[in-house]
Parts: sequence; C-alpha cells; structure tokens
Amino acid sequence: MTQVRKFGRKSKHNNLILYIAILALVLIFSVTTKNFFSGTNLKAILQSMATLSVLAFGETFILSIGETDISNGAMLSLSPVIFAALYMRDVPFLPALILGILATLALGLLNALVIVKAGLPSFIGTLGVSGVAMGLTRIIANNKPILMEHQGMLKVFGGETAGIPNAVLWMAAMLLIGDFIIRRTRFGRNLLCIGDNREAAMIYGIRINRHVILAFLLDAVFVTTAGFMECCRSTYVTAGVGEALVLNSIVASVIGGTAVSGGRANMVGTFMGALFITIVANGLFMFAISPYLTNIIVGLVIIVVLTGNALMSNREQELKRT
Repeated sequence: MTQVRKFGRKSKHNNLILYIAILALVLIFSVTTKNFFSGTNLKAILQSMATLSVLAFGETFILSIGETDISNGAMLSLSPVIFAALYMRDVPFLPALILGILATLALGLLNALVIVKAGLPSFIGTLGVSGVAMGLTRIIANNKPILMEHQGMLKVFGGETAGIPNAVLWMAAMLLIGDFIIRRTRFGRNLLCIGDNREAAMIYGIRINRHVILAFLLDAVFVTTAGFMECCRSTYVTAGVGEALVLNSIVASVIGGTAVSGGRANMVGTFMGALFITIVANGLFMFAISPYLTNIIVGLVIIVVLTGNALMSNREQELKRT
C-alpha cells in the first residue's frame, strides 16, 4: 500500500508559473491602477473569489478520480432557493434548511449513479443533471428573485466577523477541510489512486463505485455551502446565479495543479487558481474594460499559464528519464 500514499504528491515546481503570474499581476495592477492594492479592494477580491473557490474545491474531488462535474453551477442555487421559498411560506427553519440541503445531495447522488450504474461519461451525465437543476430552481423560484427573510442565514453567510467577511471565513474553513481530506485521509488517498489507475485501485481492494458516490456527495456539500455563501451576499436568492462559474471552477482547479485525468489534486493550488482568475478580472475591471473583452483576455491569460505549467511539467519528466 505504500505506492498508494505517493499518489497526489506534486513537484516542487508544479505551480511556479502560477505563483509568478499572480505576483506579476499584483505588481502590474498596483502600479497602473490607483486603488488595486488598497485594503478595500483586497477585501473585495477575497469576497469575490470565495464562492468560486469553494465550488472549485468540490470540483477538485471529482477531477481527482478522473471525472468532471459540470452541474455544480446549476446546482449552486438549488438549496438556497428551496430554503428561501419554503421559509417564506412559513415552513420552520430547520425543515426548510434540511430539505434544501437534501435536494442538492440528491442531485449529487444522481450524478454518481448515472456514472457508476448507467455507465455514462461524467461529462454527459452531469450535463443532464445540470438541466434538471436549472429547471427545478427556476420552477421553484418562478424564475424570479426570492427574498431571503431569515436574518440569521444572512448574517452567518453574508455578514462579517471582526471586520472579516464571513464568506472569506467559510472559504478558509472549506479549504482546510478539503486539503485535510485529500492529503491526510485514507479516503483522499484512495480517490487519487482511483484517478491514477482504476485497475490498480481494484487490485488494492478499493471499492471504486462507493468512492465515486462519496466523492460526488462531498462535492454536493461544497456546492451547497458555496450556494448559501453566494445567495446570502444580498437579501435576495436568485435562480441560476452560479451557472457562469462552472468552467472557472474547473479551470481554477486545473491551473492549481489538479490533473484532469485524475491521480493528482491540490486544494491550495485550487485556491491560488481561483485567486489568479479573480485578480485578472478585478484588475481589468479597474481599467473599465468591456466585460466581453475581459472574457477574451482572461481566457488567453489562462491558456498561457496552463501552457507554461504543461511545458514545465514535461521538462521535469524528461529530466527524470535522463
């Protein structure tokens, strides 16, 4: 079993390009804009990246086993929408919250079942579940924002503690939990073993289907948390609020060192990937650049960083062979 424990270890140079890119962006934007390095803007960056980070942490678990979840963005607002709609109709707090959470967990389980039981590729299976989540949230919300009447939820997820936004604290907590699971638990090592080589994982006695199901359920927990974080930033819960975050959650994880093919995962790297994406968007916003042009620039910068990481990784492999 000693080989299993080696899965997921990263090269000391694995994220060097990403760290250099973040440092360069901070220096450039600090010099060329007036308020980029201000406390107010840095706080805004952390708040802006919080939801994306937590969503990407959940995605990292899925990528680690060589699968992909493209339903997380559509699922993100499901729990908050159900909770807010039920609570507005005088359903007590705890039952409304439990039903909302269970709904997202049910879709997470559905994601896993269409993969392990029906044998569908994860991209296709989660695409179908994404459509289900989109439809449910819009039907429940009647495609309109719902007032979040419970002040406690607004404070817990959208308030501040000692001047620090609670969303940032949630992001830090979920990072610690995700990193602990993937690096310090047998379950995390098993996920990496499955992603690296499923045949070897079966030989080691790892129950593949069970771990895939648990990975998607764990992903759903992170999606639910991200959903309440995002929807409690304002007093209204909006259906479909996370649908634009799907690709960025995958990119943040991959930029941070998680392998799309599985077998390697890095939660801290995922955090840094989300930070990188947010810094680029924030800096371009300060230049008053069109959102459409911003999308092009962000995409090109991401391609450059990913290419740099790939070239460095290939170079390291060549050096090892020699």
